[in-house]
Amino acid sequence: MQSGTIDTQEILWHGELREGGWRDERREIVELCSWGEKYDIHGFVRMEFDFEIMLCDFTQRVNLVSGLALLPTHRDMPGPGGPPPGRKPGKGPPGLPMDNDPLGLFAKGHSRFETSPGDHLEPPQPPKMPLPFPGEDPIPPKGWKGSLLSGSTVVFGAIQAGNWHNAPSGLNGVVLDHAGAISFFDPKYTSLVKARRGVDRMKWRVGNITKSDVELFRADLDSALTRKEKGSDVRWSGLVRSVVERHADRLEFLFEWVGAERKNVTEGIVYARRTILEMLAPYFVVDSVPSNYQTNLTWLNPTMHYCSTAFTSHLPVGDFTPQEHLLKRAVEVVTTEICRTLGVIWLDAFDAEQVENEMEQRDKLARWKGEIGRLMDWLGWAVWVKCKPACGPFVSSASLVLVPCALIDFDQTLGAVQPATMAV
Repeated sequence: MQSGTIDTQEILWHGELREGGWRDERREIVELCSWGEKYDIHGFVRMEFDFEIMLCDFTQRVNLVSGLALLPTHRDMPGPGGPPPGRKPGKGPPGLPMDNDPLGLFAKGHSRFETSPGDHLEPPQPPKMPLPFPGEDPIPPKGWKGSLLSGSTVVFGAIQAGNWHNAPSGLNGVVLDHAGAISFFDPKYTSLVKARRGVDRMKWRVGNITKSDVELFRADLDSALTRKEKGSDVRWSGLVRSVVERHADRLEFLFEWVGAERKNVTEGIVYARRTILEMLAPYFVVDSVPSNYQTNLTWLNPTMHYCSTAFTSHLPVGDFTPQEHLLKRAVEVVTTEICRTLGVIWLDAFDAEQVENEMEQRDKLARWKGEIGRLMDWLGWAVWVKCKPACGPFVSSASLVLVPCALIDFDQTLGAVQPATMAV
């Protein structure tokens, strides 16, 4: 796909991109399962509306928990995701699924449900989806009163249920093996490092990888899947969450605080300085505070060291796999830049409470805002991707981009993406 959504799958299967839109996914999962047999791999997980599990053999390692005959879906009843005012059910814009058939995108002609002629696979292909048409409503169970759920409501509910799993729930589920995680951000893949340089992150693509780096990636993957070493048992997901949770809210608040319009500029200086000090205080070494800070330019170095290594200095590096060494370096690169930025602001804020000139005070706040804004742009954390002001409780599912598949070229169609809800 030209959006790059399945670049990693293409690189894994073919070693190169084979552009052309949606593929015959059934054929590809069969090929992928065949490839995984030598590694004793029994299934795969990938992003969909949220995530989906693709098992290679449903007759092995699977126990039926329940098999319920559930209520049928009302085909024509507009729900919260139904047609907008002035448009009848089944009368949608050309090329879009009709409201009474939310799976219209996946109907006849879609590769999820069809295989090209002559490409028959075993086991037999699932039946083709019927063409969308305003059919008769299903017969509800005997004794049922009132309407049934509409198809669009069911689809929206599935998306909503998927998003419940975005944050760790504490329930047993898919557990990532970070000790064996291969990242295309590893600087050893130099072709991708060069391809990302100076390019907006929305346009970064694994497909820019060279053949030599593809071979290196495949060797790394083979090593990770065949080695016997278990790794260090460090909970990397929890460590990364801790870094984000420690800094995200305070950086966002600080950015808003120093950029706010106010009459009492001194108050803005005092509180911003206090917030920076709160973030650095756990790492301040008393003996490093100089008698003359204007001539001693290295007095903050010990603080910067302890700040940037606070999350990683205690880790058992002797037990690390190569992938864990990369994770440690990635965490330290992030924390080092966070601490460096805070240190730059602190050096400017150290004696800021003594400044009385309002113009100079405003200049300081502007510099601090610039530093924090640059840091937040560089970090690009998902926790900051949200509507401002927040969306109301009645925003329809059509107003949010939900599928990890770029169906629209935003640069050409919508211009720069703004931090607000938009219909697609």
